Amino acid sequence: MIFGAIVNLVCSAQASRRTARNSNTSHRSGEKHPFS
Repeated sequence: MIFGAIVNLVCSAQASRRTARNSNTSHRSGEKHPFS
């Protein structure tokens, strides 16, 4: 599914950003995703 692939890409991007700004949104992003 194309939608699944897009979500996968977004997830990867979110993971990279989460690692970058790990100091502010550390466990907050881990518990709830931005687009749940």
